[in-house]
Amino acid sequence: MKFLNILRYFSLTCNKQKEDDNRFPRCEKITKTACTFDRLDPAIKAPRVVIVGAGIAGLSAAHRLHQCGIRDVVILEAANRLGGRAYTCTFEGHSVDLGAQWIKGATIANPVFNLASQEKLLLIPTDLVKPFRGTFIHSDGTPVSDEIRDKSARIYRTILCHVKELYGDPDETAIHLDNSIWTFIMKHIELETSGMGAAEAEEVKNVLSAMMNCLKSSLGADLRDVPVDLHACSRPCLGGDTYLRDGFQSVVEAMANVVPKESIKLSQEVCSIKWANTSHEEGRVVVKTIDGNAYNGDYVIVTVSLGVMKDRHEKLFCPMLPDRKVEAIERIAFGNINRVYLLYDKPFWIKGEGTLRICWSADELADADKWVRSIGLIEEAPGHPKALMFSIGGPSAICVEQLSERCIARDVTNLLHLALNEPSLPTPNKIMRSRWMSDRFFLGATSYFQAGSHLKHMVALADGLPMFCDAPAPTLLFAGEATVPGQSGTAHGARISGIREANRIFEITRRFKGAPPKYRIDTCRT
Repeated sequence: MKFLNILRYFSLTCNKQKEDDNRFPRCEKITKTACTFDRLDPAIKAPRVVIVGAGIAGLSAAHRLHQCGIRDVVILEAANRLGGRAYTCTFEGHSVDLGAQWIKGATIANPVFNLASQEKLLLIPTDLVKPFRGTFIHSDGTPVSDEIRDKSARIYRTILCHVKELYGDPDETAIHLDNSIWTFIMKHIELETSGMGAAEAEEVKNVLSAMMNCLKSSLGADLRDVPVDLHACSRPCLGGDTYLRDGFQSVVEAMANVVPKESIKLSQEVCSIKWANTSHEEGRVVVKTIDGNAYNGDYVIVTVSLGVMKDRHEKLFCPMLPDRKVEAIERIAFGNINRVYLLYDKPFWIKGEGTLRICWSADELADADKWVRSIGLIEEAPGHPKALMFSIGGPSAICVEQLSERCIARDVTNLLHLALNEPSLPTPNKIMRSRWMSDRFFLGATSYFQAGSHLKHMVALADGLPMFCDAPAPTLLFAGEATVPGQSGTAHGARISGIREANRIFEITRRFKGAPPKYRIDTCRT
């Protein structure tokens, strides 16, 4: 009887399986489709796009336009290389980055990290950089204990959390409306250390000074010049920072490889952008270079640095930019960050242990003539076994550009002798440094909010021209890290902006089923 029941069970199961097989078709009968990006209908004539600048923003725009099926694109770059402020060069046989170096936010929320992952440009496993890495040492050579370092790091994190909490809290923001980041942090340091003994409080303050120097080198400005309420608007990607196996140029090349080589024109400095053209013989925009070449198009995406915009916008655009755009260019500040590499015959540090943070007292920091006191971190250069590096921001970054290599080597060596109590340490035999402020194609390194600026200015900087009330669609578009509220000063902010403008062109083209009609604008409007 039990055996018959088992047979009956298998019979019912087999019948049920046959019913399921009839209800659900086999895999080979299912129509298979490929997932693709949104692409322009081949029946629609693609517009011609001129991109000024082959940095992260410009290449991201070109990369995205090609994904969308818009391939009539030309990129004009004033320099003789790609990348803009992402600049990887060779230093004694090893790749080093003079510009963008870290991927800030190793998560899928970061489009640069996603691209690097797709192109297999990252180290496997991904090496995340510790925010408070290195050995902390007082300027007299006294090492900082782990207890003081950890306590200082907790205080610093707490203060930065207080800064972020200002965003979206009008009452709290009103209290600190006239405070700079420096003032805000110093007030909170006094509160956090008020219950400590005098010696411990002084030591914690010195350690925090090293951390604040690192903040200055990331912002490119004196912390006294940055309003705390506006800094609270920044929204960094989470996930920690990491670096690329072969430098940031690998990301640049991954985007450039999608664009036909003949579409990228190097050493083509733009001198005129006519963005309201009505000539029947020319495009909606006409971009001219200093060597006499003219490029017609339906759109132009301008990705030059904010420093260049400040210096040349009056001569560059025809007609001149409206007052609202000019105000945004003038109000948002453009700071300076430089990186210096120091090459030694033989490393005097153990691999993985060559990172050093020098902690200064308030009196030492008050001596503005000592540029080395703005160095927050000296560390091993990624991928270079015989080099140390440091980044420096604000006014001291300008000093680094003006000093001779011999003076830089002398000052940094004296600093290391003092901090490490080791006068026999060697002098570097070679130095490589960036000079972003002195470079006429950049005139600085990164944007930041200063007193008198506001989020609305960054939004205005990103607006296309002419505005919707003046014409059916814009012809003059803007991209770059300075046009992305919350992500300014970052490589992923630059990439977001380039993709944003490419998507704008794609949507307008679909709406008009081609390029929009020409229009006339005789005067600049606010």
